[in-house]
Amino acid sequence: MSLRESVACCRKASFEGNGRSPWQERQRSGGARQARPSGPSGNRAACVTFSRQADACLQKRALSARLPEGQRYIRVVQRLPRLAMSETVLLAVYGTLKRGYRNHALIAQAHYIGCERLHEISLYDIGPYPGARLEASAGVEVEVYAVTPNQLVSLDLLEEYAPADPDASLYTRERLGTRFGLAWVYLYQGDIDGKTCLRSGSWSPQAQNPLS
Repeated sequence: MSLRESVACCRKASFEGNGRSPWQERQRSGGARQARPSGPSGNRAACVTFSRQADACLQKRALSARLPEGQRYIRVVQRLPRLAMSETVLLAVYGTLKRGYRNHALIAQAHYIGCERLHEISLYDIGPYPGARLEASAGVEVEVYAVTPNQLVSLDLLEEYAPADPDASLYTRERLGTRFGLAWVYLYQGDIDGKTCLRSGSWSPQAQNPLS
């Protein structure tokens, strides 16, 4: 970009949508007139301001040149998941909610964080689904997601968890530590007599991996 183009670009960027500069807008609205900076110090301040405007303008032009048409706001779009994260909570899943299993659709739109192995819980094969108990183990493989409050409500219904009466629920949920932070984990409260404990820490619909 030539010096003339840089000057024109920055001059355009300094004007508002109505075509007037902020100084002209203050004069038009009857605001107190402020003298434009003059003298050595004023000139230095004006140069600093102009330099900052030029840098911003050049960066914007460089970004536009690198990105194809229709993708010039990709940096803004990439920030959206990060903003949404402030409204989510972490959830660690170990059974039918994991990728590839029948109930994963409930969290398919959730933000996947990563895998983890939890040593505070043990996994039991209940049959059509697994159940975790708060018992130390060699580790249970979980997938960690950032879920919204609405998604968590749907999951509570699936797991037959009633926040108002957790003791009478089939599952309860507690927050356990992961390397990503505290995450909700659904814990099975049903009868585990005769149920197989999965020493591998991983469940599948055909899992048969007894502890002893």
